[in-house]
Amino acid sequence: MNRASTSSGWATTSFRTSQRQATLPQISCRTKDGLQLKLEISFQYRVLKDQIFNIYTTYADEMKNILLRVAIDSISDTSTLYTSYDFFTTRESIGQKMKEDLNTRLTNDLYSEVVFFQLRSIDLPNDYENAIQQTEVTKQGILQAEAQRNKNKVVQDTYVESARIGKNITINQAYGKGDALQLRTNATAGTFMNVTQSQAQAYAQMKTDLGFANTDLISYLQLSLIQNNPTGNMVLALNKAKA
Repeated sequence: MNRASTSSGWATTSFRTSQRQATLPQISCRTKDGLQLKLEISFQYRVLKDQIFNIYTTYADEMKNILLRVAIDSISDTSTLYTSYDFFTTRESIGQKMKEDLNTRLTNDLYSEVVFFQLRSIDLPNDYENAIQQTEVTKQGILQAEAQRNKNKVVQDTYVESARIGKNITINQAYGKGDALQLRTNATAGTFMNVTQSQAQAYAQMKTDLGFANTDLISYLQLSLIQNNPTGNMVLALNKAKA
C-alpha cells in the first residue's frame, strides 16, 4: 500500500500484485483488408512487484483506466495485421499474437504483465460471414473430392500392379512348361540315339562273328522281323543289295 499527500490531507491508493481481471467493452476495429469487426476480449494481469513505486508516481489513481485504453489500442493495432478470412480460420493464433503484443505494451508502459488472455468472440458482418462459411463448405468439398481421387488412384494402381504380377507368373509358368517339354524331347531323342547306336554296334559285331556279307545280314534281319511280328500282316520291299 502506498500513501500520497494532498492539500486536503492524506489519500490512500492500493496497488495489489495479485492477478486482476479486466473485461473490455466490445472493441470495434478494422482488419487488414479494411473490413470492420467487433471483438470481445477478457484478460487477467498483475503489476510487477518491484515497479509499484513507479506505477504510483506515474499513474496514481488513473492506472486502471489507462491500462484499459492501452489494451484497446494494442488489440486494435494487432487486428490490422490480419485479413477478415484470417479471423475466421486462424482465430487461435490471432488471439496468441494479441496476448503477446498486449503483454509487451503493459510491461514497457504500465509495469504490468498479462497472465491470461481470451479472444471470446468475433463479430463479422453477416453477409461476409455467410460468404466465408460457404467458401469453407466449398473448400471442404474440394478436399473430399481430391481425397477420393487419390483413393481411386491407389486402387487403380493396385489393380495394375496385380495384373502385372499375374502376367509375369503366367509367362514364367509358360517358360517352365516349355523348358520341361524341351528337356523331355531332348531326353527321348538321346535315348533313341543311344539305342540305335547300340543296335548298330551289335549288328556289326554279329556280322563279323558270323562272317556275313551285307546281303546276308539284311536277309537275316528281314527274317527276324517276319518271325517277331505277332499279326503276320506286313509288307516288305525287298531290294537286291550288292554284297
